[in-house]
Amino acid sequence: MNRTLIGVLSLTIIGVVIVAVVHAQESAEDARQTKSVLVTPDRQQSTSRRGRQLSERLKQSRDQITEQYAEPAGEPSKSDFPAAETDNLVEQAPSSSEQVTQEPPLLSPPPVSRRVDLPSQSSIQVPAATTGRSVKMSLNDATSNTASTLADQQPLPGARQGRPRTAVLTGQTPAMLVKAEGPSEIHVGQTASYRIDVANHASESIEDFYVRLVLPEWVQLEVSKASHGDLRRQDISDGSQVLIWKMPQMESQTKEHWLVKIVPQQNKPFDLNVDWWVRPRTLQAGIRVVKPELQLSVRGPSEMTFGQSQMFTLSVTNPGNGDADNVSVTLTPGADKPNWIGRIPAGGSRQLQVELTAAQAGLMQLRAVASADRKLHAEIEHTVTVRQPRLDVKVTGPAKKYAGSLVKYQVVLTNEGDAPANEILIRAGLPNGITLIPGEGQVDPATGTMAWQLGTLAANAERKFEFTCRLVTAGEKVVQVSAESDLTNMVSSSAMTDVTGIADLKLIVNDPQGPQMVGEEVAYEVQILNRGSKVAEQIKLVTQFSDHIEPVRVTGGRAEIVPGQALFRSLQRLQPGEQVTVKVFAKASVVGNHRFRAELTSQDPETQLVQEEMTRFLVDPNEPDLKGNADD
Repeated sequence: MNRTLIGVLSLTIIGVVIVAVVHAQESAEDARQTKSVLVTPDRQQSTSRRGRQLSERLKQSRDQITEQYAEPAGEPSKSDFPAAETDNLVEQAPSSSEQVTQEPPLLSPPPVSRRVDLPSQSSIQVPAATTGRSVKMSLNDATSNTASTLADQQPLPGARQGRPRTAVLTGQTPAMLVKAEGPSEIHVGQTASYRIDVANHASESIEDFYVRLVLPEWVQLEVSKASHGDLRRQDISDGSQVLIWKMPQMESQTKEHWLVKIVPQQNKPFDLNVDWWVRPRTLQAGIRVVKPELQLSVRGPSEMTFGQSQMFTLSVTNPGNGDADNVSVTLTPGADKPNWIGRIPAGGSRQLQVELTAAQAGLMQLRAVASADRKLHAEIEHTVTVRQPRLDVKVTGPAKKYAGSLVKYQVVLTNEGDAPANEILIRAGLPNGITLIPGEGQVDPATGTMAWQLGTLAANAERKFEFTCRLVTAGEKVVQVSAESDLTNMVSSSAMTDVTGIADLKLIVNDPQGPQMVGEEVAYEVQILNRGSKVAEQIKLVTQFSDHIEPVRVTGGRAEIVPGQALFRSLQRLQPGEQVTVKVFAKASVVGNHRFRAELTSQDPETQLVQEEMTRFLVDPNEPDLKGNADD
């Protein structure tokens, strides 16, 4: 009969435990709910007022323990769960109540959960801060046994924004089965054994698993023995005894048990309160806080020459520990729009080369501004001194001069700038009426100019040279000289000479060549030339013959022939360089030397020129009757 009753009670207890476990798994989302398996007598004494009060106190105690364990704390002291005391509870407690001693308070905080830096693609399974639960935290497609990871995904080329690094936390409830088995009726002074079995059906291990058993004060504890873990005893304010079984770690698919032997000292019913929970553990992941930064530097010449182009290198550096996205650089003067660089990783740098031309002399202030996402900003200034050659040219010559004379013009070239002038070219342009005398320069007959290649002229240096011209015609003659180099604008200077013109008449007589025959017509040629630069006016020409020779006619002009003379009409104007030629024909009547005389006079300029020639006349041998003597 007793065996049958015990078997029925055992089946009842097992059924109650299974129902309680199923109910606990369905209510796992409640972070504060306690999962318990109670062994109760057939009379249902748990509905009594005393039972309800004890249940409420136990619930408050459990919640207090859970809340305190959920707070971060240091490592437990050696007195929390001493291994030696656990062995004593199991082996040295055969029958006396003195064998179970009062332990230190159970409500000391648990050890702080481990904190690790999270490598890439990892996960960790830790207990949650709720009864009967565990959570799994994973980052990306992570493996187990690691706290967290940071996903660093590079943006695509040209992307405006890199992908954010993401931490993903997931959780699951552990599959734990707790079963308590023992007699539902015992006698006063009789030893009763109760066995509490715990099974971890989860796929991963759990840590810090707690089972609590509450006994009235009048129930004596004889034996408390566990297959694994630590045991502890504590008294609460109403005199009840609290037995705690703690397993620091329980592997997947393992089972453990706790054997408790008690002896009731009074004839009173009591509730065997058994509950369990997983000690909450702080989820902790190392979060890396990054801050990108921007720094700028400019490498390039500090001096340039006007009009010269130079390369400047802009270096954009990210000395921070985070990536700088969408970096762009603007350089003024020079760039009309920002230069796109893109992404600069932490500790990296990018370089940008810009070609600049010095377009203005003096100080050129370069300003580079770099910007990126997250309001990153950096700027730097670079001062460049722009030097420029500055040419000045002056030409000097005589203010007045007569036409036909040679004059010298002097050119003074000065570089008043702060940089050398290279490949200097000087040109001299002359007006009509002035001709260049070839010298050092190269003359261009088509344009009437002369050019000189002077090479290089240093800063604050001077060079002088001369060139010679002939003043051909009268008037105000302006000589223009210009100078230029490869990096300067053209400069010029001019000099004016007032050329005074004069008429320069020349008289030329060409008499017949060789002896001439008496009685034959011979020609005397007279040339009048104005070699001056001014018009000759009122020119008169008179030709005269000696005795025994008379003029007979004239050509090239109009003249009055009188005995022994040919009187030409006045020539009103004879232009500079103009020439007039006339011929006087005459016949000699006797043999001898006959004279021919030409006289030229002019009022402007006042001129009197005389030219005389002598011609010998002979008689033709075939005509002897004509022989005679003539006055020499």
